[in-house]
Amino acid sequence: MVRHFVRPAGVLLAAFLLVAPAPTLAAADDPEAMLREAERSYENLEYEAALRILIAVQQLKELTPIQRARAYLYMGVAFTALGRAENAVQAFVEVLKIRSDFRLPDGVSPSIRAMFST
Repeated sequence: MVRHFVRPAGVLLAAFLLVAPAPTLAAADDPEAMLREAERSYENLEYEAALRILIAVQQLKELTPIQRARAYLYMGVAFTALGRAENAVQAFVEVLKIRSDFRLPDGVSPSIRAMFST
């Protein structure tokens, strides 16, 4: 298991991408489509698949700051669902680096809220 994803990003990327299929070809260069695909994977309880897509999103050069923040937010949520608290906190820290005023919406799971507040 990779314990850190922000500092040794290459290690985490390699770990996920070597064992996983790439996102669908239609979405491989479209950040919005890839983010929607990651959301669908998460909603289908396919957390590892969502993380693979989100890591691929982070590698896109044309990513806007908001898209990058969304990808980190979704990564934090997926890591929380997998019980990987340290990775979840790191992802949420990255969201706050991009948008220091970011607040989770009402109705967010208490476990996600706890990881975000850490």
